[in-house]
Amino acid sequence: MSAAPIGVVSGSGMALERLLDTVEAELPFGQVPGMPTTHVAGHGGTFLRGTHGGRPLFLQCGRIHLYEGYSPAEVARGVDVMAGWGAGTVIFLNAVGGLQPHLKPGDLVACDEVWAWPFLRHAFPPVQRPDLVLPGCDHTGACVWMHGPCYETRAEVGLLRRSGAAVVGMSLVAELARCRELGLRSAVVCCVANQCGGSEPLSHTHVLENMHAAAARIRACISATLPAI
Repeated sequence: MSAAPIGVVSGSGMALERLLDTVEAELPFGQVPGMPTTHVAGHGGTFLRGTHGGRPLFLQCGRIHLYEGYSPAEVARGVDVMAGWGAGTVIFLNAVGGLQPHLKPGDLVACDEVWAWPFLRHAFPPVQRPDLVLPGCDHTGACVWMHGPCYETRAEVGLLRRSGAAVVGMSLVAELARCRELGLRSAVVCCVANQCGGSEPLSHTHVLENMHAAAARIRACISATLPAI
């Protein structure tokens, strides 16, 4: 029996197309009923269906964000699409800010928990635990979801650091909740794009540059993990 297909959702600026050994089909977000188009730089806005090591692999190039004004169902629509194609597991990748001092740009964090920002917990579970914690990353820890699109203030960074979270990002909660509803396994790997609370101003351009530089390492990590899933 062949292994079940796997879905991979790329984060900001992650060029992961080379994960696919073959590409069998390409589907723009705009051609999927109920799937909004993305308007954020670094998010390609297409699905790719292909194979990796002979195994079916579905790649969602970019994602939709709640801060763009979309509903949780629209944000998680990509999960529905990949589930409809037969995916049993979805790996979510995310560009994040590093909260703890030991984290540096390019580090990979396998997330064992995703927390919703306290003032937004009315809409989502306060804590979500991915089913799989992928090996081969530099660190393991929790990711806090903030709505965005603004970066966190120094006061917020201080609070989040004291909470013990490793990283902070602007995605994941709606998608993980949808995986749970559909009975799909999930995994989360975050790539640190910047250090929160530093002296230098943060920008999305800087995030994209760091994710582009880390893309080959992200692909290698996912590629090494897929045979065990």
